[in-house]
Amino acid sequence: MRFFHIADLHLGKYLKDSSLIEDQTDWVEKFLGECGIGEAGAGKEKPDAVAIAGDVFDSQDPPSEARMLLDRLITQLSKNGIAVLMIAGNHDIGGSIESARNFETHHELLALNNIHIAAVTNKVIKNIIVNGVCFWLLPYTDRIRIADAMGVESFADDTEAVKALLDAQEIDHSICNVILSHQNVVHNGKTVEPGGSESRSTGDRIGGVSPLEDSVFSGFDYVALGHIHSGMPVGGEDSVIKYAGTPLCYHLDETKYKKNKGYIEVVVEGKRIISKDHKHIEPLRDIEYPTIKANESVIDKIQDVPDGAYVGLKFVDEVASEELIKNARKNLEDRGCIWLGITRPQSKRTNNSKTEDVKQIEGESISDTFIYFYTQQNKGKGPKDEVKEILKFIDDLNPESITADSLDKSKPNYTREYADKIINELMRIIGG
Repeated sequence: MRFFHIADLHLGKYLKDSSLIEDQTDWVEKFLGECGIGEAGAGKEKPDAVAIAGDVFDSQDPPSEARMLLDRLITQLSKNGIAVLMIAGNHDIGGSIESARNFETHHELLALNNIHIAAVTNKVIKNIIVNGVCFWLLPYTDRIRIADAMGVESFADDTEAVKALLDAQEIDHSICNVILSHQNVVHNGKTVEPGGSESRSTGDRIGGVSPLEDSVFSGFDYVALGHIHSGMPVGGEDSVIKYAGTPLCYHLDETKYKKNKGYIEVVVEGKRIISKDHKHIEPLRDIEYPTIKANESVIDKIQDVPDGAYVGLKFVDEVASEELIKNARKNLEDRGCIWLGITRPQSKRTNNSKTEDVKQIEGESISDTFIYFYTQQNKGKGPKDEVKEILKFIDDLNPESITADSLDKSKPNYTREYADKIINELMRIIGG
């Protein structure tokens, strides 16, 4: 039995001001070719199934082009006898139960065509057997959702909650069991190196998702993960717990994982995982960030950038003149490249005393600190009024001012769900 594992498509995503829908369409067509579909798939063996481990869309309300692209992907797989197993990620549903239900719209009808979707946390995890392998569909979840589903008061953390949920399932261990999950999975507290698109939240949360110990999946033969964009195994190279990563580079830091941008081919024999290899799919365009040091020629550094690439320039010592940057941008755009701007060296406070500098920062509000650095980076020009309003709103969100008495105890999940919705929308905006 053979299946492909993909995740974090983020259909409808933008890179700066550029829509990636053309690049994503190209990737989907090439992936369908890898599945033995169409002219590009001539002579290639079809997989038995495709497992899609969440963050299918980049937002809860994706553009129509993104919806149509997903429709094409799963329809073509279904028409060609390939089972589709898909779960929702945090970008797909956020904190909204209604978004989760919408994600599963017409799920019964889809199941008749061998398309299986899970977005809502239930006491019994949806599971489907494909050619002797049982696939368990566990969408993005947390201890609040699991407590609701299991009818218990609460759990200490997500690890305890997921373990309780999995322990409650009736699993036939005589056959191979594969689980799809969209979480921040860690090994002995150590997280996999993120790809760059996932913003690190407060404490140990990544992309707004709390850590989950990999030990909870000990009863499964393969764990098809989504969420971390780098596309790495959890707990060592031989681990059967793997992130598929994003299909394309969605951030500067992800360029070092270019060869992980594709899919994982998993081959099963009986209960045994024979192989789990990452297969690369060449992108329509690449992201390039040439690093430019002091006294290096900007024009010389961009000569190796392939035509048509997304390009930004990273200055590590000092920034070139506006005229040189303008010429570099024209050179790149004449070659069909998409300009992403420049990254400047880290600003330094002009205060002579480092101690005074630290004290000054510590005494400022979030908005004051942001406005200061923004103005320094933009030659004395401050942020727009709308940005200042958002910053003021953030300043007013003082956690210390929230008391237990201010929470609506009659609706124990409302506050958490509302907060999750805000967090996930902010993470979407900033690319997390």
